[in-house]
Amino acid sequence: MSERGGLQPIQPVTTDQRGQATVRLTATDPGNPRGYIDGQVYNVDYGPEYSSGSGTVMLKEDQLNVLVWDEYKEPADIAWIPDVKPILQQYANLYPVMRDVLDLANYHDVVKYKHRLQHVLTEPMDSPSHMPVTRDLSPGKRDAIVRWLRQERPPSWRSGTSMTCATHSSSPSNLSTPPFRRTCTRCSPSSPAVTARWPRSSGAW
Repeated sequence: MSERGGLQPIQPVTTDQRGQATVRLTATDPGNPRGYIDGQVYNVDYGPEYSSGSGTVMLKEDQLNVLVWDEYKEPADIAWIPDVKPILQQYANLYPVMRDVLDLANYHDVVKYKHRLQHVLTEPMDSPSHMPVTRDLSPGKRDAIVRWLRQERPPSWRSGTSMTCATHSSSPSNLSTPPFRRTCTRCSPSSPAVTARWPRSSGAW
């Protein structure tokens, strides 16, 4: 196993008189080895062992695929831009056909359908209504998104986050904020608050 963690070595077990045995799998944080994709998948071969003159041999009968998620520490003041959007952006990229109904990378769309999203995200794992259908969203990230969705007005930025206006920004097109007013930290304190908008047609949200 990797020194960074992941699925831990599995010890052999002995079956009972009915030929049954319980194997406990344990894992630690795999350390995000796949980068953009959460966690790591491990293949576990299993089967009976046979002893012979040349030693012990395992007869492979089947294989388990074990998904170990990366450790996720939920921010106390979770917000759209730094926390929620990077998670949902992956699904927006993987399933672009959904944009005709709901653009998961669009703040306005997500907030508009927040009650429906809460419902499908909290459905039992074995429910056909559970989302995502791939079952690859970690419980930690899912719970964080649900907590964000349950707020009356889910925040797009963390409280106290500063922002620059188009005049002082090196990339004006990257002013990713819903249409509300914020004060540019580089403008004079007496200057009026600046309204930064990102056109919906850009697909930025």
